Amino acid sequence: MTEARTIPESPSPGDGAKHIAAVIDMGATAIRMDIAEIDKGGGIARRLESLRKSVPLGKDTFTKGRISQETIGQCIAVLKGFQAVMGEYGITDPGRVLAVATSSVREAANADSFRDRVYVATGINLKVVDEAEQTRLTFLAAQEVFALKPDLAQADVLFAEVGGGSTELFLLRQGRVAFSNSYELGTLRM
Repeated sequence: MTEARTIPESPSPGDGAKHIAAVIDMGATAIRMDIAEIDKGGGIARRLESLRKSVPLGKDTFTKGRISQETIGQCIAVLKGFQAVMGEYGITDPGRVLAVATSSVREAANADSFRDRVYVATGINLKVVDEAEQTRLTFLAAQEVFALKPDLAQADVLFAEVGGGSTELFLLRQGRVAFSNSYELGTLRM
């Protein structure tokens, strides 16, 4: 069953107005995509759609050391489905799509061939982020929480994000990062 969606018009990015872009996160247990309206400053004006589809990337990498052909096929099918949704929003320029992968792709012995297969099949250029970048992105995502709870932004806070393949920790003291680290410890590794 397909849900009905109202899809807003997408102004061209060059006219100084807001434009629509997509971000894809390929994690250990799922591929997620957010489509958002981006303001002139590059910030999210509003989130339009969030999609999630389970895939066993981490299971393959953390048990066999590589991503299986079957899982590669599943990933490509999911990404093609996501591309159909992007097309509904008028996202056809690859420059308006950011796709990242974390530990399940980063640690796979066949990570480069996986990225190549994804690119050939979909045109999506998958960026594999290292641990430091993953922690930075987690910190940026946490800013949404701090915006909703300003008292946390000035307190001492230990923030933990436990994923399928890794855990990111950072300690904030009065809004400043005092410590951050990424650990190869996630729900699939345990």
